Amino acid sequence: DSLTIYFSNGTYTTIVIATSGAAPGCVQIGDYHAGGIVFQVDSTCIHGLVVTAYDLNNYGFNTSYYDAISVCNSVKANGYTDWYLPDLLELNSVYTNLGNAGFRLDEWTGSTDPYVRYYWSSTQNPPAGGAWAINFEDGFQQVKSLNNDLRIRAIRAF
Repeated sequence: DSLTIYFSNGTYTTIVIATSGAAPGCVQIGDYHAGGIVFQVDSTCIHGLVVTAYDLNNYGFNTSYYDAISVCNSVKANGYTDWYLPDLLELNSVYTNLGNAGFRLDEWTGSTDPYVRYYWSSTQNPPAGGAWAINFEDGFQQVKSLNNDLRIRAIRAF
């Protein structure tokens, strides 16, 4: 089974919903559950973390670091309101466990970096005057200026 989300700009993303023969009630990485895509699950396979199935960016909206936090904290997605911007370890877990499937890797001409493939984390790096971000094309982690326009996904616990 799969879920396809169509965007107003004509693009779309398809999410494959896992149907492996796991025990009933056992949530697995890649499942669509609790309003998002499971990217981390505990040993009980009933608690973990999910990421939104789509970017929260509006391409005319400034998604600087502080705007990214605000958007994630105020979003209501799929009936849930407890979303937040992931820290660096959580965002790395998204990349490690889900790869870049469904993440936007195209050019974004409205950004301060038109080839932006980076997603914000909430982890700041004060000595560098920025916050950590991960490039979802290759997993590269880099500190970006707090004023940069980067992509965002929110996460929540279930």
